[in-house]
Amino acid sequence: MLVPQLSEYIKSGSSSYLECLDAASNIVNTWNSAEKALFVNSHPRIGQVSGLSSLSAAEQAAQKTPENVLQRLNTLNNAYENKFPKLRFITFVNGRTRAEIVPEIEHLLALTNGTQEFGTERWNTELQRDLDAIWLIAKARTEAANLSQRVDYAPVHLERWRSRVTGLSVAQVKHESPMCEANFVVPTEIFDDSGCPHTLEHLVFLGSKLYPYKGVLDTLANRAFAAGTNAWTDTDQTVYTLQTAGYEGFLRMLPVYMDHLLRPTITDAGYTTEIHHINESGDDAGVVYSEMQGRSTSPFDLMEDKQRGLIYPKNSAYRSETGGRMEALRVLTADKVRDFHKKYYAPHNLSLVVTGDIPTDKLLDVMQNVIEPRIISDAKERGIEIGVKPRGWKRPFVETPSAEPLKLQKTERAVAEFPEQDESVGEVELSWVGGKTNDFLHTKALDILGTYLTDSAISPLQKHLVEIASPYCTDINIYNRERVCNDTIHFNLASVPTTEIDNVEGKLMEILNNIVKEGFDMDRMALVLKRDRVKLLDMAERQAASAFAYMFIADHLYGDAEGKDLQDSLAEMKRCDILSQWTSDDWAQLLKKSFIDAPFINVKGKPSATLAKTLEENEQKRLDEQRRSLGEEGIKKAKKVFDDAQVENNKEIPDDMIKSFEVPSTDSISWIPIESARQEYKKASITSPTNNELRKHIESDPSKPPIFVQYDHGKSSFTSIRIYLSTNELPKHLRPYASLFLSTFFSLPVKRRDGTMLSHEAVVRSLDETTLEHDINFGSRGTFAELLQVSVKVEKQYYEASIEWLSDLLTVSVFDVERLKVTAAKIQQGLPEQKREGDTVVWAMSTSLMFDSLQQANAVLEQSEFNPTVIKRLEDDPKGVISDLEEFRRCVVQPNGIRVSVAGNVMGLERPQEPWAKYFPEENNKPLASVPWVKDFKLPLGQNPSKKAVVVPLPSIESSFSVHTAKGVEGYDHPDIPALMVTLGTLNALESYLWRYIRGTGLAYGASITQNPESGLMMFTVYKAPNAFRAYEEGGKVVKGLVDGSIALEDTTLESSISSLCFSMTSREATIGSAALSSFVNQIFKQVPQDYNKQLLAKFREVKKEDVMDVLRRYIAPLFNADTSSAVIVSGPSKVEGMEESLRKEGFDVERRTLDVEDVEDSDGSASE
Repeated sequence: MLVPQLSEYIKSGSSSYLECLDAASNIVNTWNSAEKALFVNSHPRIGQVSGLSSLSAAEQAAQKTPENVLQRLNTLNNAYENKFPKLRFITFVNGRTRAEIVPEIEHLLALTNGTQEFGTERWNTELQRDLDAIWLIAKARTEAANLSQRVDYAPVHLERWRSRVTGLSVAQVKHESPMCEANFVVPTEIFDDSGCPHTLEHLVFLGSKLYPYKGVLDTLANRAFAAGTNAWTDTDQTVYTLQTAGYEGFLRMLPVYMDHLLRPTITDAGYTTEIHHINESGDDAGVVYSEMQGRSTSPFDLMEDKQRGLIYPKNSAYRSETGGRMEALRVLTADKVRDFHKKYYAPHNLSLVVTGDIPTDKLLDVMQNVIEPRIISDAKERGIEIGVKPRGWKRPFVETPSAEPLKLQKTERAVAEFPEQDESVGEVELSWVGGKTNDFLHTKALDILGTYLTDSAISPLQKHLVEIASPYCTDINIYNRERVCNDTIHFNLASVPTTEIDNVEGKLMEILNNIVKEGFDMDRMALVLKRDRVKLLDMAERQAASAFAYMFIADHLYGDAEGKDLQDSLAEMKRCDILSQWTSDDWAQLLKKSFIDAPFINVKGKPSATLAKTLEENEQKRLDEQRRSLGEEGIKKAKKVFDDAQVENNKEIPDDMIKSFEVPSTDSISWIPIESARQEYKKASITSPTNNELRKHIESDPSKPPIFVQYDHGKSSFTSIRIYLSTNELPKHLRPYASLFLSTFFSLPVKRRDGTMLSHEAVVRSLDETTLEHDINFGSRGTFAELLQVSVKVEKQYYEASIEWLSDLLTVSVFDVERLKVTAAKIQQGLPEQKREGDTVVWAMSTSLMFDSLQQANAVLEQSEFNPTVIKRLEDDPKGVISDLEEFRRCVVQPNGIRVSVAGNVMGLERPQEPWAKYFPEENNKPLASVPWVKDFKLPLGQNPSKKAVVVPLPSIESSFSVHTAKGVEGYDHPDIPALMVTLGTLNALESYLWRYIRGTGLAYGASITQNPESGLMMFTVYKAPNAFRAYEEGGKVVKGLVDGSIALEDTTLESSISSLCFSMTSREATIGSAALSSFVNQIFKQVPQDYNKQLLAKFREVKKEDVMDVLRRYIAPLFNADTSSAVIVSGPSKVEGMEESLRKEGFDVERRTLDVEDVEDSDGSASE
């Protein structure tokens, strides 16, 4: 009776589980007494030992009940049912033993004389007591620390429940989106540098009790419209993630994922390949080892390590390197990781946070009827206690020595050296102890204060440290780390000249003291608070999933057990109201108390060429000693251990296990609707894919701008404006100026149309008042980088004002020499930091070999040569530089080269066309310029990649990176695109071919093949490898094996790839903003239909195995042939010679290039690049 009525209620739109329970209660209350009694009688008896659900069994206590207690309960149940005909005794057990229930029934029976006939007052009272107990049980199963709340500033509904039986908590962020996401949150605490939290994160993915096969989790996830799974480990948490398109596959994956978390296999074989082993060369390898090797020399990690040791006491887990130090990883054992899992990976320490448009009843059905019974059954099998807080359990960090309040006794300063041949630039980070992590008002006040100090070119710290002729740093960022013992607040100063590393602290403190002395600019503070409110609304629309999921994650780590802190954390707007009442003195007091008068830690990151050489020598010495110690036999034995592990790890997943996990229907994906209309160039007609309401709205505005404008409407509180500028007419010698043009764009003086001259500070302030955000960059989402993009995001009342500003910035800003000097100095100061990043250098070098383009001219290598000449010319010939920039602007700001995208709340704009006609009135007779594609700027090697290999030694890294290039397809409408994308999906998918043979064997942290239809090139990339060439070599073997049939191309893998591509296509349109941008980019840049992504989904289904084999032969195999590919490898110096020799044997013509470094001779005497 209840199910049909409740189903109708759910269909009406309810999203809350607690609302559903209340609705069920209301429905039952409408029934007559006989119907209610029948409902009560469906409940199990207290003391019943058979036919119970797992939940009921657990609620009546897991331990064995003595026979005399069961007999007594049977007698009392019979007595109760005789006294109250047609009823059954029901009570909320709440974990009590059956013996503890006996007195309650005896007491109730003693209060009642004689049999109470059906319908009497006493019988009705008992009927209601039974019903109340049923609703209490239903709520209590998931009600501990519960929350059910709508957020006043966001279209989301938040709920959280906690099982009183297992302690497992579930939180839901319900909002409209085609994407569903899960975060499995495990607080993890370790008091050493062994890396147990991080290594366990990796091992969880290698199989579980019900699914004991390496890679099965990702294989099944790929079939659920996901792109595999992922995870991160931080100092205090390990969080596992799942993202799917639609909820159907998502719900199927939850039990599979939970089994991996709570019952992983953690085999010795998995540990060997994934964590650490010694390879046939006697080198250390393993996925985790490669990852940490890549981090071991980074300034950030070295500085953070020094910082932790100075801030936290020795008994605090916050001191630990949870990723694992390399020397610790070499001696860590699988047993220690298993012990760590047993301690922390328990349901009472786990919280599942889900986001997206997931029906709440379906979510809780999976939790209560699949996951929870498995947990209970497993606990019984292993004889372990479960519950909200089992005996002896202490919450990580919250109930351990790490929770002791943090207090710095004095200011301390330390140096953290990092390897780098260029010793001109380092970093500085100052750290203070903040407030308690649940003092949300204090934390918000510090956040607002940090924004006031740093958010723009006119903020105090940026103005006096960055926006000066000789910058103390290129940027300053203030951030907060949540810690239960007290938060910590950090001022990070990037790219500090080594000549100023010891001085910048004093300058910073001088600026802070002056703010206190002179008082705060309260008009600007009011603007900061206003923008913060608007950004909250924008965040709720654009990033609801991650923003609110983070609130639940933080609360699970440190929040009050009863949920009070979570409620308080949501009151963001209220905190803004409170802070709006603060005076200048209030802010000055906060600044003085928190930073000026408080002790702090100053860690100076200093580059050292000597250290680079020392580390290289020490590592080579260690490896030589390791090889000697192992001997030939020891290395052979290590290889056998690895080979045996590979055999065990690579056991095939049974086909029936994969096929039983059906690919879901695309019907569960809710695409975001976007309407599109277009004002054609030269005041031509308005067009649209369909004759929609948006087109009619645009046509209702009689104004006709002469430039090209496309409108894409979606449900939003904001409007995004993007102006794309063609660089087709930009001469080659002016291309390198793009970096300077972009970097100065929003911070130059402007002479407005009415003749008013505004300083750069007035411009910055006005832009902050008008826009929510503003930006200028190359291209769109990493593509079409030969275009320049200027963008703003605004509320509708600022639509016209923002367009006027865009017009002025593009046409009448003044190239002030002093502002140009400041910006050029910042660019120059930031280059050394870029040149120490292996992935940045490898892509820059590859680009310089392939293209003669805007992108290439503004990469780090070319800017390292060009920018110093600009700095010199600004001193010797400033008018010449200004003349070049004015010519640059004339070339890129032409009516026929402008394409405008207006996206978001277009229907809310009363006259969407008028501002464009008013502020962009200029016309010319030229046809609309074509969209520049990077394929049109290829060098000969880019047109025909062959033989060329460049190797770059980089002392700042220990691992290696590579990019290998071959011909691909040109154009997004190329008929081979669907088959090519399916093939790449098949190769790149988590736990597919490249993953298994390269990452799975510890050859690299990552390797993948990508295609770029805009350039017509294919790329094979290797990321963080001990030896990038070996990863490349193995990739070639895999492709050759697939082509010749020695490696089988499995039907299930192909099917999973197609399913995973559904995620890729949907994720491109996961928000209103991204869906609107896709509409524009598809139609205008890619020259494909608006719904191109949806069309591809249908085409993927038509791809056959023979199509994939054809793509492998024609496009993929050439990547692994020296005659048809080129290569760039960037590596730590110790591995360079070996990789060069390997490349030569492969048939490449090898050239070594070194980066230009001040006052450092090239080690091999070759010319610097």
